[in-house]
Amino acid sequence: MSISTDASQIDANNIPVHSESHAASHPIPLREVPQYLPRRANKPVSYNTVWRWARKGVGGVVLKTLRGPSGLYTTRAWIEQFLLEYNELKRLQETECAPRSSLTTEQRRAREVHRSVENLLFSKEGETR
Repeated sequence: MSISTDASQIDANNIPVHSESHAASHPIPLREVPQYLPRRANKPVSYNTVWRWARKGVGGVVLKTLRGPSGLYTTRAWIEQFLLEYNELKRLQETECAPRSSLTTEQRRAREVHRSVENLLFSKEGETR
């Protein structure tokens, strides 16, 4: 038998049973956030990185936090929102900054030199003295 409450459910032994939505909104100390993130090169994300996301953000995207009696907290939902907004920002930057041609810098330079030489040669041929 369960009794439904606003934040969670209580089972017959008066032990709270947290729902998935409650877990997403449950405060997490900022220090514990790296364990909720995927590892990179088999290393966890640094706490300093998470702190920077919360204080300064990345490209205008800031990890939401709230201050508790023992420090800063966030939620799984806010972590997910931060990651989604950051990924959208990166996607937009990649599409806006996409190269207009697939030529390398050396190829573009060679083409410019070739055009310059052609312009010099053809402009001299067309001149009359």
